[in-house]
Amino acid sequence: RRGLAGWVAKIEGPPMMGQKTVEPELYINFSLDAAVPPDHLVRQLASCVDFSFIRPLVRPLYSHTGQPSVDPVVLFKLALLGYLYNIRSERQMCEEAGLNLAWRWFLGYELTEPIPDHSVLVRTPSVPTRTVASTSATAQVKQLSAPDRAGPGGVTPLAPPPAP
Repeated sequence: RRGLAGWVAKIEGPPMMGQKTVEPELYINFSLDAAVPPDHLVRQLASCVDFSFIRPLVRPLYSHTGQPSVDPVVLFKLALLGYLYNIRSERQMCEEAGLNLAWRWFLGYELTEPIPDHSVLVRTPSVPTRTVASTSATAQVKQLSAPDRAGPGGVTPLAPPPAP
């Protein structure tokens, strides 16, 4: 028995034809922060939009008993990304968040952390989350693209909206 290495050696081709072999690495040194380009939309959002207004806004919707929930800021950011990238399916949003390194960085999830399941988004009061996403932050995002407000790099930091 020669194993996989012997099998790979049997594949023949021209002597100069390269062949990629896959050998999984046990440890890898990888920075999610370094993988997201500095001019990516999610970096601009993270630097310009203060998401601290979300927790006080949704606090009345959560119970004092039971298991801890997924961070409401993460749910909000997922809804915002879905809105900005025109993704209407919770399942597709979570799939994209698991595959897209920039989305992972924006949501605050490392490669080893599982993204919230789509069923969490379905069970979450999506109307308040989507309403907040479509009003508060979206208004800020629209202001980011206003040419008269643009600073260096085309974006200007904005303050969180006042609490209702």
